[in-house]
Parts: sequence; C-alpha cells; structure tokens
Amino acid sequence: MRIRNNRICVRLNDKEHTIFTKAVKRSGIQQQAYLRHLLTGYMPKERPPSIYYEMMEELRKTTDGIRIIKDSISPSRPDIVKAYNDILELYTETLRDITKEVIEPEKMRK
Repeated sequence: MRIRNNRICVRLNDKEHTIFTKAVKRSGIQQQAYLRHLLTGYMPKERPPSIYYEMMEELRKTTDGIRIIKDSISPSRPDIVKAYNDILELYTETLRDITKEVIEPEKMRK
C-alpha cells in the first residue's frame, strides 16, 4: 500500500477551476489521480462510453470460449493446439492494444 504524506494546496480562479473540473469529470478518475498523471508526464484520456465496457466484456467471454475449445483439442494434434495458442495470443494482444488506446493515459511530448 502506497502512502502519500505530502499535501499541497492549489488555488484556481473560476475559469481554471471549471476547466479542471470538466477535464477530471471527462476522465472519470479522481482529481488526485488526474494531477498525478499530469505530474508524471501523462495526459489522462476521456472515459469511454459505457458501451465500451460492455463490448470488452463480450470480447473477454469470447476469449474464454477460445480457451475452452483449445482445452478440448487432443494433445495428439500439436499443430492445431499451436494454431489455437497463436490465435488466443493474437486475440489477447488485440484486447490489450484496444485498452491501451482507449483507456491508458498518453505520454505528453516535451
């Protein structure tokens, strides 16, 4: 568990506060997390619409289905097992790439 003992106070004018509040709300993360991302050189992305999470859940279920099929293949067919493993790895990589593009904060340019 990480402990943060240092506290800062930042004063913003009305316009700055409105901009900050809207940006935090769009990101869907807490103000503190938003600022920590910025301090470490990352720009938080906007929270994706709820349909994104529903679609990702469906894709994860498909992954489970692929694993079940793979487990039912006879070990005497290593070529088919390898093909399924390759497909599953590609599928898993694709899910990671989608998550990275949609959710993970982007490194800011210097």
